[in-house]
Amino acid sequence: MTRIPVRSTRLRMRVVRVAAAAAAISACLAAAAAAQTAPSNAHASHHDGYVLSTEGRWISSGVDFDELSRARGRRSGDFLWFHRSGKSYLVEDPATLDRAAKLFDPLRALEPEQDALRDKERALDDRENAFDAEEERIEAAMERWEGEDESDSDDESEDVDSRPPAQLSADEERERDELARQLDELHARQRELHTEQRAYDREERELDAREERIERDAESKLWQLLDETVSNGTAKPAPGRLGE
Repeated sequence: MTRIPVRSTRLRMRVVRVAAAAAAISACLAAAAAAQTAPSNAHASHHDGYVLSTEGRWISSGVDFDELSRARGRRSGDFLWFHRSGKSYLVEDPATLDRAAKLFDPLRALEPEQDALRDKERALDDRENAFDAEEERIEAAMERWEGEDESDSDDESEDVDSRPPAQLSADEERERDELARQLDELHARQRELHTEQRAYDREERELDAREERIERDAESKLWQLLDETVSNGTAKPAPGRLGE
């Protein structure tokens, strides 16, 4: 019976997954580079930033992560701090904070879809891990037969007068054929899973693109609102660093 190369198919599948991951990483890096070279909206420079805190939710942009972390330990309640054109301001007017928070309602509306997508990702990962474990089990069993064949071949090369290798019994033949059948079925299920994973990747990219469009629109409107607060005096001068 012809020996089945159990590792070659698995290796090809691993290469496909690695290639797909590399392509995704390259796309993310390109997007990040584009984001760095272009302003997030027409109303903010790369020196501007804000932190909006309402009902325990913090939304921020253009603020140093360490500074934001320190501020979360020092500030509480609802507020809108922002840095604009070299000056810092603080807004605590409830009506203005409500208007600012409502700008991001479309983002919050995406959360059920994002949660469902994360659940789908976990399910796909669980299936892939289960398939990998099953593949290792089958391969380990098949390697027992391959090991016997190789040891028999080595014996023949060392002693041409040795007896020919023992033939597999009918039960052993059936066992090896059954393992080969199981491996073929497993590879078919893995291919189906990879198709589902590619569909998931497309769905994730589409949702990310929608989120970015909504976020850009919300921030553009927010900066217009912030400029209004400076003009009408709702925004009060604040320390240059958040949390001071």
